[in-house]
Amino acid sequence: MAVNYSVLFVHGDGRWVAERVAANRRDLTRTTAGWRVMRLFNRLLDGGADALALLSGAEPPEPQTAGPDGLAASSVPGTCPAPLG
Repeated sequence: MAVNYSVLFVHGDGRWVAERVAANRRDLTRTTAGWRVMRLFNRLLDGGADALALLSGAEPPEPQTAGPDGLAASSVPGTCPAPLG
């Protein structure tokens, strides 16, 4: 398992602004070709309990079919096509 956070900065009006801050978790498996991502979870760091639980290493809830903004679920099953190292 790998846990981290990410920040998306955008530039406008002569300054950089943190537009999106998220907690990320990748469940990994070792293969003969290297490390592969088996499950990926991403939650906005907006003060909600889901993102804090993700950063603490807790098991994430089952994937959602759509988020509150109507976008696709933020949990992606499957494998990463390229080795991570």
